[in-house]
Amino acid sequence: MCWMGHHAGRVLLAYKTDSKYDARKIVTRWVIWGALCGLVAGALCRFSQNDGAIPVNKNLWSTSFVMALSAGGFLLLAALFVVVDRYHLWAGAPFSFLGMNSIVIYVGSELIGQFPFGFPFADGPLAGQHPQLLADGAFAVCSWLMVAYFLFANNSFYKI
Repeated sequence: MCWMGHHAGRVLLAYKTDSKYDARKIVTRWVIWGALCGLVAGALCRFSQNDGAIPVNKNLWSTSFVMALSAGGFLLLAALFVVVDRYHLWAGAPFSFLGMNSIVIYVGSELIGQFPFGFPFADGPLAGQHPQLLADGAFAVCSWLMVAYFLFANNSFYKI
C-alpha cells in the first residue's frame, strides 16, 4: 500500500515541468493504475468477498484488500486532482481546516473522548445500535470540525 502511494507521487513528479503539471498524463496513469489494481484485486478474490484464491480480508490486510484499496485510492486521487488542481472547482474545505491543525484535533479527540462532542446516552431504544453510534460519530466529527474552523479563523496553527 505504501509503495502504491509512493508510485502515485512519482507519477506526479515525473510529469511536472516548470511548476506546471501535465494533468492529462498524470490522470491517465492514475486511472490506469487504479483499473489494474482493481482487476488484480478482483482476480484474486474472483470478484466476491469470500471466494477466490485470496479473499478480501481487512483484518489480515490480504493482498486482494490492499489492491482493492489501492484501486480506490488511485481513482479518488485522479478525480480530486482534476477537481481541485486542474479546474479549481473546490478549495478543499472543510478538510483543509482539519489539516491545518490536525495534531490538535487528533490529540483533543483522544484526550477528551466524546464528552463535549457526543451523545452520552446509555439508555433508550437505540442505545449501542448503529443509528445511535452513527449519530454520535457524525456529531463528534462536526463538533471537531467547528473547533478546527475556529482555530483556522483566528490564525491559530499548532505543530510539533
